[in-house]
Amino acid sequence: MIRVAALLSAILLAGCVTPAVSNDPDASSVPAGIELMYRDVGDVPGRVQDLFFAAAGERAFIKDIPFTPGSDGTVWMRGFLSTVSSGSGTLLVYVFDFDDRTTGQRLVRIGGQINSRATPEDPWDIVDYGLAADVMDDVLDQFIDWANENGVGL
Repeated sequence: MIRVAALLSAILLAGCVTPAVSNDPDASSVPAGIELMYRDVGDVPGRVQDLFFAAAGERAFIKDIPFTPGSDGTVWMRGFLSTVSSGSGTLLVYVFDFDDRTTGQRLVRIGGQINSRATPEDPWDIVDYGLAADVMDDVLDQFIDWANENGVGL
């Protein structure tokens, strides 16, 4: 039953992913100067939460994206993760929303998935710092592409 619920969760998350484009046709509503603030990834073990927070800060620094661990960022990013195990491996599905702090409007939703051949008893055990960094690299690269397409300076 747990695996069925996890699979349904992963399918629902995957269906929520949209291309990295603004939902608002008025580009002037996009913040001119961005400073990311990482909020959290919802409903995951604390260890996984910590890994993603550390990876987000490090990868943003490497990619020269202004980043604040406090609540003063102009764009808040929040992630949603799900893991699904099968006999042949484990799937991690991720979705990150980037919201304008002032208006609360979602600017862009970015997501993807990573397959692992590992099949631990607890599917969250596949998540280590390397995997969190790979996810954040993909998410931030897509965010940079979105920012460039929408004339947003980073």
